[in-house]
Amino acid sequence: DASVRCPKNEASVLVRVTDERELRVLYLQGGLTWDYKFIRLALVGDPSIRLSGLSRTASDSSFFQNVENDADLVGGFPSTIEDLASFRVVVLSNLKPGDLTRSQQQLLASFCGEYGGGVLMIGGASTFNASWKNSQLEQLLPVRFSPLSRRGSQGAPFRLKIVDAALRSPVFQISDVGDNRAAWASLPTFSQYAAVDSIIIQNPTCRHSGRSLYLKSSRS
Repeated sequence: DASVRCPKNEASVLVRVTDERELRVLYLQGGLTWDYKFIRLALVGDPSIRLSGLSRTASDSSFFQNVENDADLVGGFPSTIEDLASFRVVVLSNLKPGDLTRSQQQLLASFCGEYGGGVLMIGGASTFNASWKNSQLEQLLPVRFSPLSRRGSQGAPFRLKIVDAALRSPVFQISDVGDNRAAWASLPTFSQYAAVDSIIIQNPTCRHSGRSLYLKSSRS
């Protein structure tokens, strides 16, 4: 687009832009959870998003089974970059790198780095830790995790405190109306969190202030 101007041209990559009728999302989960169910319920009636799910069938297996009927995923996880590129976003929910084969990890890395696909990570009690170190997916992370997820002091529940700078960010805006601060303050207590050792700054204009990427509520 000739009208687009960039003051700093540090790198460039060729991407394909298409006129898509729907945004396709591939949801990979390490086991059956409530998260997928609630996300599907939230998307009911939205024709612009097509959500497809795959779930681990066993802890010692790298085979994924369809959560929802999707002709494109009959064989499980896409085996080629062309098949994976038909999705715009891949969600990794409660999943460790070892839950994917090296070939599947490489496909995800290419999907994100070369094809402009989006990757969203949702944590779990044993996922956000040093298992990502030296994996092919580590390059997708904006942080480097500590060796182990940690619990609060002696397992005591704790509350999430949102600082003023975060409340001014669009990321933490729950609604355009109402009191967002009160909404965050009313969250239930948490019992676990995942700590990070370092933050990877890809763009000098970006600033990251968060420490916790995974929080587990002490009540369901």
